[in-house]
Amino acid sequence: MPPRHVTLTALAIVCLAGVLRLIWLTSVPNGLFCDEASTGYDAFSLLHTGRDQYGEFMPLFARSVGDYNESLYRFLSVPFVALFGLEVFAVRLPAAIAGIATVAALYALGRRWFDSTTGLVAAALLAVSPWHLALSRVAFRSILLPLFFCLALICFDRGLKQKSSWLLWSGACFGLSLFTYSAARVFVPAFVLVLVVLRHQELRAKWRETTGFLLIIAAFLVVMAPFWLSDAGLARASFAVEANLATVVSNYFSYFSPEFLFFNGDPNLRHSPFGFGELHLLEIATVISGLFLVLRRRGENDLLVLSWLVLFPVPAFLSAPDHALRSLVGVPVLALLSAHGAVELCRILPEGTRRKIAAGTIGILLCASAGRFLHHYYVEYPRYSARHWQYGAKEAYAAAGASGAPCVVISSNAFLPHFFYLFYNRIPPAIYQSHPVPGLSQTQLGIRNYSLGNFHIAPLGEAIQQMPRCVFIAVRGDMQGMRPHYEVLREIRSPLGEVLYRVFRRASSGAQEGY
Repeated sequence: MPPRHVTLTALAIVCLAGVLRLIWLTSVPNGLFCDEASTGYDAFSLLHTGRDQYGEFMPLFARSVGDYNESLYRFLSVPFVALFGLEVFAVRLPAAIAGIATVAALYALGRRWFDSTTGLVAAALLAVSPWHLALSRVAFRSILLPLFFCLALICFDRGLKQKSSWLLWSGACFGLSLFTYSAARVFVPAFVLVLVVLRHQELRAKWRETTGFLLIIAAFLVVMAPFWLSDAGLARASFAVEANLATVVSNYFSYFSPEFLFFNGDPNLRHSPFGFGELHLLEIATVISGLFLVLRRRGENDLLVLSWLVLFPVPAFLSAPDHALRSLVGVPVLALLSAHGAVELCRILPEGTRRKIAAGTIGILLCASAGRFLHHYYVEYPRYSARHWQYGAKEAYAAAGASGAPCVVISSNAFLPHFFYLFYNRIPPAIYQSHPVPGLSQTQLGIRNYSLGNFHIAPLGEAIQQMPRCVFIAVRGDMQGMRPHYEVLREIRSPLGEVLYRVFRRASSGAQEGY
């Protein structure tokens, strides 16, 4: 393919990735999960006060739900919140942009490690990947890890083959990748060690730049490792890490199972739509072909691909099987293997009509598989997954605010409802910083009693008696068996008709309703 056609094709693929990641960004997924609301409010707080919602000044690790996590996604969200306001679009946009940029980076990496055709196919596969697409549209910080990791590898390759100073940029990207997501704590140092061992001769020849490369990574580790090893940094690990060896081994191999990769994916509906693998079914043949080829050839780049493939599940399998979020850094290498397998399957055939037919067949099958997934994701998925994305919180708070009541009480059975109150009502950060929700733990995420001005979280049975003039927000099943009469102001239902929230107040004697 002429260079000009290659460039135009790459641009077309990146544009496709952009359309798929930006279209209907606020409504697919349908709702806003509490983690996203918390991240958005942190960005809002940083924008206006330079501190996170708990009052910490420019924290490298921000307090989250029962633990602390890396703040890079929050910092990247600040300019978008400044530009668009505290909105769902602003909070999810950094993830979408990171996803688009990763498609472009994978093309560049595939072209360097294999050839331009493989790079184009890998980028196309990533653009329509069920795994990568779904997690490019939500404000989860894990989407940053594949991007910075791919950029680090591109810079590393350029540093060895072109200008040596690119090694310093590689070190910076590897360091930033440590600051993206907790899975990087294990994966990135392990891969850098493999990288140094496999390329030690070339690195030794450029010892000055190599020293700088290693010092930059070491500097990031020196800054971050003390926190990682602290009680706060180990909060999630102490709760989630699996100690049973047999379970750990089973978890590891779950990430290579056909069930996870090709048939049903992650069972968590926030990570993966129902009934779809993390990769397209067609890729069973292409991934296996690509793996066979790199195992047989075992060149320098092939060994890097194999190392990446072996290491990507390590941070995930220590805690759980089939976890698409924690293993997201494996998506690019699987796309590379699949692309390499597809390209070489076509090249087995002699040039001419047969090769074109084979390439066309693979392309048609991929388009059909992608079309089936995209229809499901944009049309069906928003209907049945809405409750899992905590759909309806915005509408519930809006109805409560429109009631004119002097105070709002939401049921303590709601899951972390204060994040939505802060987000949708744009509560000034200085107010919340002075009285945040007390610390939560991984085993105690419920909030029984909390007040912030005229907003309250409380068991409804008690609150109705103690604060009768308030408007109340109930979640499913809250009101069954309660004695006081009340007036329902609004019911918020999921797209499937399931009642998710009821907004009500105590009724006057002439306006009594049942629930």
